[in-house]
Amino acid sequence: MSEMLLSFAATFAGGRLSANEFAAAYQEFWRIERDSGVLAGDEPGISEKLSSIFVLADNYSADDDRADYELDEDALRARVAEIVGVDADVL
Repeated sequence: MSEMLLSFAATFAGGRLSANEFAAAYQEFWRIERDSGVLAGDEPGISEKLSSIFVLADNYSADDDRADYELDEDALRARVAEIVGVDADVL
């Protein structure tokens, strides 16, 4: 199971990483686990969470002139926190 990816996402949601650090690293870790077959062993609910976080990380943009569908740091953190069940305002 991809507990490391969920823990990493929870760490980001808790404010320990910047969105720039998180987005690039999460996508790379996710691809490594996908390519090695680790993700294939996840329960459907876990797989859906991890894939959703991947899409959110892919839609993150640090640019001020981001497209409507792109997320800034606060939006990315809030959406990831919602998925992993962490209250980003408390941590």
